[in-house]
Amino acid sequence: MCIRDSYKIVRKVEEELLNEKTNKEYLPIDGNPAFTAAAKKLVFGEDCKCLDQIVTVQTLSGTGALKIASELLYKTVPKETKIYISDPTWPNHPDILTGSGFVNQELYPYYDAASNSLNFKGMMESLSKAPPGS
Repeated sequence: MCIRDSYKIVRKVEEELLNEKTNKEYLPIDGNPAFTAAAKKLVFGEDCKCLDQIVTVQTLSGTGALKIASELLYKTVPKETKIYISDPTWPNHPDILTGSGFVNQELYPYYDAASNSLNFKGMMESLSKAPPGS
């Protein structure tokens, strides 16, 4: 296939997409209702007795999810609450948590580079020493 042929395919697919006349409006602020309902059932189980009491939101990314969760969490816990962050983590995660108000942060071991796997023992040892409410 030459480049010229691939352009023809791209044009054809673009035309098909335009002909679908799909909704191009923004999603509601909490996301696609069908998606969030399905995600809630997947995570908590369809038989969960409190599904109607659980709120789900769809975010743009993991970073967006962390920002929303940390903002909500900071409003509901004592301000001195210690937050535990996996080590390694993404470089922006501590800053996101700090931006939400969580300045008391501590790393816990998560990854074992030698075995290329979860450091379950180290993680559990570290988190078991965390103060209640952290």
